[in-house]
Amino acid sequence: MVNNINNNSYGRNIYGQGDANNINKNQELQNSKVDGTIQNQIPNESLEKTESLQNKEVAQFLKKIQEEISKAQLISIKIVRGEKPTKNELNFLKSKYPDMKQIAEQSLKECNNLKEAIKYCKTGQEIEKIISKALDDISNMIKNGSLSEVQAKIKTSALDEVIKYSNKIQNEFKKAESIVVKLIKGEKLSSGEENLIKEKYPELNKLAKESLKECDILKEKLKACDTQDKRDKLISKEVRNIEEKGKLGLISKTEVKIKMIAINEAVSFSNKEQNNLEKTILIASKIIKGEKLTGKENQFVKDNNLDLKKLIQESVVEYKYLKEALKNCKSENQKQQVVNNEVNNIEDMAKRGILGEINARIKMMVIEEIKEDEYEKRQSNKEKNLLYYLNPFIYIINGNVAGKMGIAIFIIAIVGFLYIL
Repeated sequence: MVNNINNNSYGRNIYGQGDANNINKNQELQNSKVDGTIQNQIPNESLEKTESLQNKEVAQFLKKIQEEISKAQLISIKIVRGEKPTKNELNFLKSKYPDMKQIAEQSLKECNNLKEAIKYCKTGQEIEKIISKALDDISNMIKNGSLSEVQAKIKTSALDEVIKYSNKIQNEFKKAESIVVKLIKGEKLSSGEENLIKEKYPELNKLAKESLKECDILKEKLKACDTQDKRDKLISKEVRNIEEKGKLGLISKTEVKIKMIAINEAVSFSNKEQNNLEKTILIASKIIKGEKLTGKENQFVKDNNLDLKKLIQESVVEYKYLKEALKNCKSENQKQQVVNNEVNNIEDMAKRGILGEINARIKMMVIEEIKEDEYEKRQSNKEKNLLYYLNPFIYIINGNVAGKMGIAIFIIAIVGFLYIL
């Protein structure tokens, strides 16, 4: 805040011109040499009383002037604060201290200009620079003698109003930022919050909508990543892009902050989705294997509205033919080829968006379970055949009733034959 008013009636001389002349006359009367004859006629006691009376009048006069200056200062401060002085106060200031009135009005104008500049600041740092410069200007003017103590107080009072205004603006802006965060997170706004961001911060509202759109796009990209490494690389790329734009000055610090919040929200969403997916797959695996679910797992299925049993049953019916297909395969390579063809088909449908990830994973697990069942049956048959080759009579233990009776008759016949011999 720069003041070009250097000449005033209260900066270097606190008295009006008429008042100063009266004081000078009194001082001349005190310092003049009284005619010796007259002096001899006035007793010393009378002279002392006269001097005492004059000193008292001067002190009272000085006190009155100081009171008037204080009053004028208070009126001036009311002006810079935007308060309306009374008619008598304005007349008093205008008639006795016109220069003080002028500096108060000028300080008010400067105060309003600073407020207007602060209104368009995009960051707290910009506001701090404006206020710091204004303080430095006042300090330098005091050092240079361009401002009296009273003038400095008036200008400082005006700057105090600017600081109060800036604090209000910054607090309001922080509130607006918190509203933007709620928008990005998909939280519902109150009517007051909606009005604040739409009416007072339309640019911030626009930024919030753009960031929300970018957040949704990033969520889809993260969902399409089939490994954590790909997700990490995508996130790092997005962060670097925003940081680079901020460094080049292509976007403001506020934009950087909001866009980073949008990225964090997308990452949080992705992490939650991945955790839920892993839980879902684990639960589906237990259902396929016929294992019992815990209370928490049942609650998770209920909370997420998952009909896993239906999805699993549909997949079991869909791939029922695989049991025969695998059974008819003449080699392990043929069996693996049949399984691979089905898995590749599922992966292709998942990539094209025909199948959701949960559905795709369930189908793969069902196929794997069918493959394992077929393998276990095959191994069981091999073991039975091996036991038969080692001991044909094993079927006495493991065979059916007819088989057991046949074997018993066969043994009796052999024993009888040996007895005859």
